[in-house]
Amino acid sequence: MTANTRLKIGIALAVGGNVLFFTSAWIAWMPWSASFKASLWAVLFFAPEAGTIAGAAIMGKENFLRFKAAAAGFFRRFRPTRRKPDEDRED
Repeated sequence: MTANTRLKIGIALAVGGNVLFFTSAWIAWMPWSASFKASLWAVLFFAPEAGTIAGAAIMGKENFLRFKAAAAGFFRRFRPTRRKPDEDRED
């Protein structure tokens, strides 16, 4: 399996596990028994962690660092701008 394939599968598991958590609102409206809903919610509670860990394991260290650098570059765009100290300050 190539590195790019492992990266794509790892990202799909990590994102898919986190998206799976949002199905819990749908479960509340289903006509299932309370015990079945509770057991399904318990499984969905741990799905994001399990998906992220499995995704990181499949990615490997090199692809995880590659993904981490890309994510940091994406979120770096949203950091606050720096002000020059005491330039516009009136005391």
